[in-house]
Order: sequence, then structure tokens, then C-alpha cells
Amino acid sequence: MIRIIVPGRPVPKQRPRLGVRMRGRWIVQAHVYTPRETRRYEALVRECAQWW
Repeated sequence: MIRIIVPGRPVPKQRPRLGVRMRGRWIVQAHVYTPRETRRYEALVRECAQWW
């Protein structure tokens, strides 16, 4: 069994967000992205797990 200790408070995974670029009434481009807090916490967990 491997135990990984992540310092700090746990951060719940947030829902993906939708960004939309409009031109007048028309949607020109839409993209889905992960919120900043989730990306940061996932990076911290990944960094802690790389020691193993």
C-alpha cells in the first residue's frame, strides 16, 4: 500500500466551465476549461505523488 500525504486543506473538484466568444448574436468559439483552484490542487497532488 502506498500512502500519499498532501499538505493543506482538501479542495473539492469543481465542475468544468464553459467559455464563449461572441460576435454580435453569434457564438464564434466555445471551449470548456477546468477552474483555476482545481488545476492548482491537482498539480499539488501530482507533485506530492511524484516522490513515489
